[in-house]
Amino acid sequence: MKTGIIKFKLSNEGSKSEKMTPFIKEKDGSVTEIYKNGDNPFDNESLKNYEGMEVKITGKENEFGIFCVDSVEPLDVHSESEQ
Repeated sequence: MKTGIIKFKLSNEGSKSEKMTPFIKEKDGSVTEIYKNGDNPFDNESLKNYEGMEVKITGKENEFGIFCVDSVEPLDVHSESEQ
């Protein structure tokens, strides 16, 4: 389980695999790439609704250091810019 704010960042810029990649930023400042199980890894559609929101995610980290999300629970309905 992790708690933090979901953010998207451009990765693999200029390559064929360029995409907006979701991350979770925890209160201690650590940032971890996340992936929602079942999502297209280039679209990450199910996580876009949570961008800028504080959430609790469950799942586990894979061998590449990516946290594979099973569930997302919003903790705060306010966006990051309103805090």
